[in-house]
Amino acid sequence: MKKSILLITVIITVLSMLTLVLLSGCKTAAEETTAETTAAAETTAAAETTAAAAGPVKIFLNTGDLLSEFAFSLHAGALKAATEAGNVELTKDASESGNVDENVSILEQAIAAKYNGIILMPYVADAFEEPIKKANEAGIPVATWHTRPVDDTVAIGYAGPDQIDYAEQSAMWIAEKMGGKGKVQILFYGSSDQERLISKAFQDKMKEQYPEITVVEDIGTGDPAKTAEVITNRILSDPDINGFVGFAAYYSNTMAKVAEEQGILDKVSILGIDILKSNLDDLKAGKIQGIIDQGSFKSGYVCVNMILNYLKDGNTGYDKFYVHPTKIVTMDDIAEYQEIVDSTINLMEGK
Repeated sequence: MKKSILLITVIITVLSMLTLVLLSGCKTAAEETTAETTAAAETTAAAETTAAAAGPVKIFLNTGDLLSEFAFSLHAGALKAATEAGNVELTKDASESGNVDENVSILEQAIAAKYNGIILMPYVADAFEEPIKKANEAGIPVATWHTRPVDDTVAIGYAGPDQIDYAEQSAMWIAEKMGGKGKVQILFYGSSDQERLISKAFQDKMKEQYPEITVVEDIGTGDPAKTAEVITNRILSDPDINGFVGFAAYYSNTMAKVAEEQGILDKVSILGIDILKSNLDDLKAGKIQGIIDQGSFKSGYVCVNMILNYLKDGNTGYDKFYVHPTKIVTMDDIAEYQEIVDSTINLMEGK
């Protein structure tokens, strides 16, 4: 009997000890869970504090010039990307007239100001080569738009048109509008290497596909009145001309105006370049038949995202050379492109 009581006592004692151990273990697990939750909360708070202390990502945008609608279109696209991303401070500056030396100086100031990223158009590639390298040395990623630098390795990426492709497609498009025969004037702003390549691609494609069309090339200026003289002289010297392609902003507007003054607007086909309000207005009015989209709005959008992605993990998220598919805008595309023009004009007017 005593042995039974002793055995029961031992069992009770052992069970009591096991209960204490189990309870103790549960308490420890709970404490660990609480500790982990607290630690996670502290880590999150620390990360948020660090992000707040870091402030916005500062991106510098050089648009080539300050006043053109083309530059504002790029700015509008960049602003759209910055707004979508949030926590991005976008600063735009450029030479008012597009002066190369002034833009190089502005770029050097942006490097000294230690922006997180820079977007620019190296439209005179040699002049921008050294400043871009200085940005690299300062650890500032550079994305270029419309024009690639001489040394492609100095920029993290490029966004813009395939100018050879749009030259060839322009030749095919205008030739079809002209019925495969006649004479077409192509008008450039200058004689840069880039413009020579576009001219050659256009003329080679025309000669290959439409040998009955003669191509005549002229150089315009930044002065609409002087450019009008060039177009007028061409019409007077070649009265059988039935096609015009303006490879610079606003040239197609002047072509339409001169053709109207000469009484031949309904006998010719006109192709312009760049998604500008005046071009879209002329397209809607039937004064021109098409517009080459160089993708300035899209370039601004892509370049901002290239910079943001690169800062995040060293990868832009795009092909190094992001080329916009060639698009010749016609009446069928008005609604889509009116939205781009409206956002650009709103930005120009400070709305």
